[in-house]
Amino acid sequence: MTEESTRAAARPRLDACPYGVVVVDGGVVRGINDAAATLLEADTDAAVGADIESVAPVSVESTLPALFAEGDPTDRHGFEEYYPELERWLSVTAVPTDDGVEVYLDDVTDRVTAQRETDQLQTELSDVVGVTDLLSAVLEELVDAADHEAVTETIVRTLGERDEYEFAWLGERQPGTDRLRVSAVAGDTGDLFDRVGDHLDEAPERTALARDEAQVIQPITESEAVPSAVRQAAFADGVQSFVAVPLTYGGTTYGVVGVYAAGKETFSERAREAFETLGTMAGFAINATRNQNLLFADTITEFTVDVTEPDAPLVALSREVDATFEIAGTVPQGQDRVVAYLAAEASVATAASEALTDHDAVHDVRVVSETETATRLEVTLGESSALQTVTTLGASVGRASFEDGRGRIGVELPSGEEVRQVGEALRRQFDADTVSKVQRDRSVTTADDLRSELGGELTERQETALRTAYLAGYFESPRDSTAEEVGEALDITGSTLLHHLRTGQRKLLDTYFDGEDGRRD
Repeated sequence: MTEESTRAAARPRLDACPYGVVVVDGGVVRGINDAAATLLEADTDAAVGADIESVAPVSVESTLPALFAEGDPTDRHGFEEYYPELERWLSVTAVPTDDGVEVYLDDVTDRVTAQRETDQLQTELSDVVGVTDLLSAVLEELVDAADHEAVTETIVRTLGERDEYEFAWLGERQPGTDRLRVSAVAGDTGDLFDRVGDHLDEAPERTALARDEAQVIQPITESEAVPSAVRQAAFADGVQSFVAVPLTYGGTTYGVVGVYAAGKETFSERAREAFETLGTMAGFAINATRNQNLLFADTITEFTVDVTEPDAPLVALSREVDATFEIAGTVPQGQDRVVAYLAAEASVATAASEALTDHDAVHDVRVVSETETATRLEVTLGESSALQTVTTLGASVGRASFEDGRGRIGVELPSGEEVRQVGEALRRQFDADTVSKVQRDRSVTTADDLRSELGGELTERQETALRTAYLAGYFESPRDSTAEEVGEALDITGSTLLHHLRTGQRKLLDTYFDGEDGRRD
């Protein structure tokens, strides 16, 4: 029987096989069925008589050609590989026979893809669980942080001492500049941290601070965004992954945290999102400690700034309406809004409302009261307003007025706080100039005194409700604002507002009448 007749006789057997089959003898293809030709995208006639290396496309590992590099294999071999040219995964089994080697092929792309997706989901789930535990640990520690320094130390220590990370550090913008300075570091820093410190102006942490968004780089050694000296130190220390997270609250970025890890893919997309949440939590904690320091400080710094930025909402208002607007009070609303109460000694409600309504930084305007000689407005301001910037930086608005396209704002901070940081933020955003700065002492009611006097500390909601209602003229007779109008400013219903007001008023009355139940004997 000739070789051609032998191949013809074997053809029906090969075609009947449900898998791809290639018969190889001496490294040369002697037979190939249609299933194998389809999988390998080969021409059947051209394949027969050709070397197996030329018939099988190149895989990632090139395992199949290697089996025949030194003659036909004498042992059974099986493996799965990805073939980029075919865009599919193939299961390959080589079985020695009396007539050579039979190579069995099967397309396992769907199974491998499904398994990889499952593995990826399991990895992401593990990431979510791990980062959730991390967030819980940091939040638990932040509850007891008493000041800005305690917050930064807590964040860095909690991150830097975890087994999955090598080290963490926190940087803050130097007042009056865009440069970073190291505030805290924890963990096994090795030589890498020294190199990071030498290149702070080029570090990805600075990019995260400037863009106000998290930066993930992995592997570090292959990223052009990382200075060469830092890449070399990372390679030497075995550090391959990195995330930088800005600490932001209310449009203000207080600093940035850099976290370094040994794994190649430590920070998934879900992990990055969780770290952004951590950045917001930390920003909130820093803001809260600053507000608390201001509330209970016995010495404060007062400085006055002039704001002339033409697009600032209240500056624009004073330019368009012929009146002087005094700030009667402000109430922060979350991290990105502040409710301001404006008073003018003129009947300008209509003109002022029209001027403010079209401004992007103004979310709402309401006329609280108007007479022939006076106007009071309730204005909800967003991130493009100087008053909102002041409150989110942990400062307090003192006397403030706007007239003829210029605003003068009094800012109060605890002595020792970063006065320059607040001033710099106002200068960058609103073309503001500091015109004076003084320190003064004040009589302070401590937290314990406050609880003793009130018979129970007011909750934040109760205090906010009372202050807003007071400023909105709810307690005037006749009332300048209804419960529904005050509630709308706080984004709550009128009935909820009344509940908070009654509870807060009861505590005040208990103290005034010196009785536990609020009744005189």
